[in-house]
Amino acid sequence: APGWLDKGKTLARHLRDIHSHELSDIPSTIARKLNLFVCHLCETTVYSRESDLTKHIKNKHLTFRTSPNKNVATSKLYKEGYTNEENCWDEGLAWLSTVDATEPPPFRQTLFLKVQWKLRAEVIDLFADILEATAEASKQAKRDEDIESSSF
Repeated sequence: APGWLDKGKTLARHLRDIHSHELSDIPSTIARKLNLFVCHLCETTVYSRESDLTKHIKNKHLTFRTSPNKNVATSKLYKEGYTNEENCWDEGLAWLSTVDATEPPPFRQTLFLKVQWKLRAEVIDLFADILEATAEASKQAKRDEDIESSSF
């Protein structure tokens, strides 16, 4: 079929072969209009079908985890000896597992501007640690039997 009738396959192949180093420069609005699906993980691959991009991501970029949620949270967020206060880490995690997170909280207010400037760097570091823990916890379990476990 001529290149303009093949639903973007020729364009995707051309971009992948000749312009792979420039794929990240394609605005997402234009890519959607042209039926192009750019892999934003490696930014050197583009497909004309979303299913091909999904297959690429599963084959090239999907990572798994072997640790349950408590271990992920502990490894990313808990710092031994950080404070001399009584440690209630395990009790806090147990309480968090009882919170209904299906509904947003009844309030939404940032307290970041109220934090003293000396502590802001630590709050930002904590936020980065929470993002890392969330990304790790969202990975698929490596073993099938772990997928059914509530601790994953």
